[in-house]
Amino acid sequence: MANLQVSLFGKFRVRCEGHTLAGFEQAKVQELFCYLLLHPGRSLSREIMASLLWGDYPIQQARRYLSKSLWQLQTSLAQAHSACQNLLQADLEWLLLTPQAGMCLDVADFEQAYAQVRDLPGPNLTCEMYASLCQAVELYHGDLLEGWFQDWCLGERERLQHIYLIMLEKLMRYCATHALYEAGQSYAYSILGVDRARERTHRDLIRLFYLAGDRTGALRQYHQCCAVLQEELGVLPSQRTNDLYAQVRADRRDGVAFTPSPAGSPAGSPAGENQEALGQIASQLEYIRTSVSEVERQIHAMAGSGPADC
Repeated sequence: MANLQVSLFGKFRVRCEGHTLAGFEQAKVQELFCYLLLHPGRSLSREIMASLLWGDYPIQQARRYLSKSLWQLQTSLAQAHSACQNLLQADLEWLLLTPQAGMCLDVADFEQAYAQVRDLPGPNLTCEMYASLCQAVELYHGDLLEGWFQDWCLGERERLQHIYLIMLEKLMRYCATHALYEAGQSYAYSILGVDRARERTHRDLIRLFYLAGDRTGALRQYHQCCAVLQEELGVLPSQRTNDLYAQVRADRRDGVAFTPSPAGSPAGSPAGENQEALGQIASQLEYIRTSVSEVERQIHAMAGSGPADC
């Protein structure tokens, strides 16, 4: 089969042997092809597809439009290579698209990479998994089918964006665990590029700056977090964020370190959040204990010096 490359992230593109494939200019042909690609191996009812794509028309007219678009799609695929015709199977009632060897679909590769690490926390990734995940997030050139606003597309777009954020967080935490702080910062910024009010990521970025030796950058990131939360949500930072800021100001490295999630509990899951909260409480208790000890030491020093005798 010819090397057929289909991109659904960002702008829709179909290429064959490195050249843009003609015949996909019509919007409904694109939409039909994309829907089939996002539901591979599933038999889809012609009537349901006709209603989905041409819902403003009577069902018989919608089915005629579907038949015409199917013919155009099959013709375009056949122009790429005769074997491409086998991608799409259709009878009077059902449609089925079966991806074959030689076809590259960015969304499929993206989801496959995620499936391999879905249940692993970032720090538990192997070097090979980390490299695979790095390549997968590079496929995400933009949200799914940017500029499309069909209901079915919006749901898929949100789902894939959620997976993208999970991938980035796993990569960020892998980098934090392996002291790759600058790379971790880059992944954190990518997360904030999608959701700039994600307070947990602001905290992670504060930690990454501080652990990299940039205490000033960490403090500035806290103030950036405050500004974004106020602008986006009209709220103040949480107590956990304020506590982290206090630890950075006090130059308490042990209180700033990342708390690893328990095995099988990715960061952001309830178990991971509880583990992080326990780590923060332990760090705060240690900070209080050290502060009390320092106050006692200063009191003893002042008492020992005493006023001079007359």
